[in-house]
Amino acid sequence: MSCARCFQPQQLFTIDAILASDCKSEKIPDKELRHRHLELCTSMHNELPINPDVSLRLHSVGSYWSQQISKSLPMDLDVKDAVTPPTSPADIGSYDKGDFPPRLHTLKSVKSRSPRIPFTKIQVDVLEAKFQQTHYLSGMEVYQLSSKLSLGENRELWAESNLRIRMEEELSRMEDELRFYKLATSAEANTHQIKEHKFQQEDQLKALRNSVKENASFKNGAPTNDGEPQTDEFPERDNAKEVNFKHGRPAEEDELKVELAETQLLYDSASQRVKELEEKLSSLEEKYEVACRTVNQTFQRVSDTLELAKTAADERDAAIADQANTENELHKLRSVIEKLIEEAGQKTREEVDKVREQANQNITALLEELHMVEKNRSQLAMELEKYKITSEREIRMNSNIPTNQVDLRFEQTLQRAHQAERERDELKLKLETSESSRERVLAAKQNEIEQLLCEAKLLKERLETTEANQKLNEEMFKRHSESIKEAERHAADARQQSEAAQRSALQQVMHAHQTLELQEAEAKRRIDALENAGRLSAKRWQDILTKQQKLTMQWKSEAQLLADQLEQQGNAMRAETKHYKDKVEQLLRKLAQLEASKLKMMGM
Repeated sequence: MSCARCFQPQQLFTIDAILASDCKSEKIPDKELRHRHLELCTSMHNELPINPDVSLRLHSVGSYWSQQISKSLPMDLDVKDAVTPPTSPADIGSYDKGDFPPRLHTLKSVKSRSPRIPFTKIQVDVLEAKFQQTHYLSGMEVYQLSSKLSLGENRELWAESNLRIRMEEELSRMEDELRFYKLATSAEANTHQIKEHKFQQEDQLKALRNSVKENASFKNGAPTNDGEPQTDEFPERDNAKEVNFKHGRPAEEDELKVELAETQLLYDSASQRVKELEEKLSSLEEKYEVACRTVNQTFQRVSDTLELAKTAADERDAAIADQANTENELHKLRSVIEKLIEEAGQKTREEVDKVREQANQNITALLEELHMVEKNRSQLAMELEKYKITSEREIRMNSNIPTNQVDLRFEQTLQRAHQAERERDELKLKLETSESSRERVLAAKQNEIEQLLCEAKLLKERLETTEANQKLNEEMFKRHSESIKEAERHAADARQQSEAAQRSALQQVMHAHQTLELQEAEAKRRIDALENAGRLSAKRWQDILTKQQKLTMQWKSEAQLLADQLEQQGNAMRAETKHYKDKVEQLLRKLAQLEASKLKMMGM
């Protein structure tokens, strides 16, 4: 694994950055630094567990760990000097025999790419601005963005695949950062001092044992190099060769025994120190495991909180869309109701005005006829009086005129008077009938007006109920927004707790002293664990893709359901419009009947 990846700056989330994000292999050029890197990698006793579900939220944590790693390096070693990119293609893969092979990120650039789908400048700008705001879009936002930019299915699939590749690269980068951080904790000065002290003691013991072996025939119980506790037994003596010391140099023998005893004491103290360090290391490892579990639990809580916030945001978007649709429907219904009320009122006013005008005309005509009849009757009465006076005068003057002629004239005059009275009575009867018909027409129109007012009242009540439903929807939206704010607050608290746990874990890990080396089997086991983790991560990504496909199918079914609901609402509106049209046709038929009755009256 390349430790230089943890110092790479995070690139901008743009289309060009996605297209140009080819990972390059890097290496450590200095042989001493490579050996140090090998020691750090092999001196780890525990593997940091990686949770791929929350690794996408670790950008700030990675930068913090990178700073701590740079602080843990020696003071005279710069990060730029420790990690440099390869200067030539020949340098790639030039690791020594004991180093780890570099990650094969360059295979992706070797593969032939499919041709890029052409985007316009406006589409690229809008997509970059949207993805800089947020990397996670809801279904409604994706649909609105694709409909706004007129993106085809191929472009949507291309953008989603590039986004997924980008997320996978971020995941692998953060895993490398975490592993390198775990391995870099053993680079403390105290650890190096302990190792140097141990090596010095072992060298001294070896030198003393070799000198004893040269001068005497004791058996050598040299310590092993695999970190196991040494045997505290004093070397056995060969009795067959003890005669040489008796007849030889007893003073030198005593000195060697004293030196051997001192060496044994030093070795015992060193073994005791190693045991104490091992116990301390085991306790620190337990604390570190507890801290790692706490961090993982915190990450899991943060991921759950983010999922809850995402679902709440989706529900909020759906509520906003429903509220907008309801407001549009209310606006349309209000405009239709106002238009129908205005048209019905205008038609009713016109009909009432026409009927009133016609009735007034009929009444004035009848009054004029009645006035003429009264005038004729008064004239006839005056003529009758005059005729009576003249007839009496003539009778007096001409008594010789026969009475038959006078009676005949008188009867004719009376007949004319009776005829005038009959005409007057007929005209009065016509006037009364016309007034009664006018009153009936006015009463019918008044009833129609009351019916229209009742319908308008019902429509107003329906409008009030819809407004009340709208207020309820607004209250639900407010509650959803409050729940989203609460979830965001919980997420912020969980993030703070995770940062505090990370800081505490970092402090505990920085004080841990890694002193033992792992064997080759442990290294193989870790490599197998990493491969299993890679396979598990690939399986998780496949599960995520299947879930995305299921979500896509669910969104399609929801869109189909919404379309069916809109079609049902349209059918209901059409039925209501047809009902109003039928009412208008009934009013027109009534108006035609009134006009026919008016024509009949005029014909009479």
